[in-house]
Amino acid sequence: MLRNAQQAQLFWRAKSESAKALAEKMAEMTQDQEFELGLRKRLRNRDAWKSLVRSISTWVAALVRHSQNAESAGYLYCPSGQQHLEGTLMEDRSFRAIRNTWQALNLLEVAPDCFIVQTFEGAETGKRRFASRYRATPKLLKLTANHGITAETFSEHFYDDAKDRKILKLRATSERAGPHKDKGKVMSFRRTPKTRKLESQVQELNTYFSEQRFGGIPAPQLQRIFNNGDDPAFNWDMGGRLYAVGPGNYQSLKLAQRRTITINGEPSCEIDISASHLTLVHGLLKEPLDLSCDPYEIQGVPRLLVKKALVTMIGTGKPLKRWPRGAKSEFTEDTGNKFPTITGKQVSQILLRRFPCLNRMADAALDWSKLQFIEAEVLLRAMLCLKSQLDVPALPVHDSLIVPVSAAEACEQEIKRAFEGMCGLSPRLKRKLGTLLQ
Repeated sequence: MLRNAQQAQLFWRAKSESAKALAEKMAEMTQDQEFELGLRKRLRNRDAWKSLVRSISTWVAALVRHSQNAESAGYLYCPSGQQHLEGTLMEDRSFRAIRNTWQALNLLEVAPDCFIVQTFEGAETGKRRFASRYRATPKLLKLTANHGITAETFSEHFYDDAKDRKILKLRATSERAGPHKDKGKVMSFRRTPKTRKLESQVQELNTYFSEQRFGGIPAPQLQRIFNNGDDPAFNWDMGGRLYAVGPGNYQSLKLAQRRTITINGEPSCEIDISASHLTLVHGLLKEPLDLSCDPYEIQGVPRLLVKKALVTMIGTGKPLKRWPRGAKSEFTEDTGNKFPTITGKQVSQILLRRFPCLNRMADAALDWSKLQFIEAEVLLRAMLCLKSQLDVPALPVHDSLIVPVSAAEACEQEIKRAFEGMCGLSPRLKRKLGTLLQ
């Protein structure tokens, strides 16, 4: 249940008088409760009050909107700390005030301990405790309903203020907390001709998407996130994936749900790049790779474990010494079979014999961030070509594109052309049809 919670998109602004009045009332309730709990001794000044009202408005909107998520039982998640909230309409001090008082007011339920599966290139690599989950209580939903605000009337009271969302985001190098890795802090950056070009590419796609008709999702908006911004060698070439943000975040949907998306009234299909990073490594290092068959199919090792081992090795840049935490239970859960006796180290040795160029990644200064950037550039080039040459919208999902089914072949051609241009190898592609075509 908690695993299915989606991240709160904190860009909602109140547009109706009812929503504005509710935010003011709840700000008063919040401040009064702070005084009662001994958390505050004086009234906020004018600017701090406006920040609190704005934060409460976007938070109430998110809670009401996510209350209809049956798969998560109404829970959402929101990373805390100003580094995570920067660029949104929520301010960290206000968020702390909300958390500290709304539980006492019986307005907010909190699930503080939540284990989330970590993934890399689509495969699960381990588990860790992460991001508290929140949901509106019946008391809060009754309060909003008394102001005419429900999930059904949501759009009458709030709007997504896209101009407050940064098209380009830069994060510092990820930090380790014990065996786990946290997202790097959001960094500010100086705008240059290069960053303006990167922004204009994403803005071009966002404007184009706003002119199309999507079924099953609101018109998507994209943001490009770069990583390792504090690396001395950083030159806007690390990370750089395209993420869907806001109410049209289709990337957070499961594959079965994505398959229901229609584009301009037409069923969609998803064109997936199989073993994307593995293929890029071979191409960039000028090593041949047989893609006439599935590279994850290796005799004597279950495919799921081959993929898990490969993506972990490429992601960490090291051979496996042992299976990632949770790998055994996940294997049994996914396959219904007992975990084989083979060790992570043994599989790692098999893979290094099968794909020896993995040993050369470090010397070639290739790591996950560089591979992710090249992969993102492949998809971006294909998307822009499909838009400008064929008037075809294509939605990115990290290593795949969702397109109208009539454009599937053209999409495959553009992905192959871009991929080959970046690394010299033509990738193995998989076409996943939408549910309307199955």
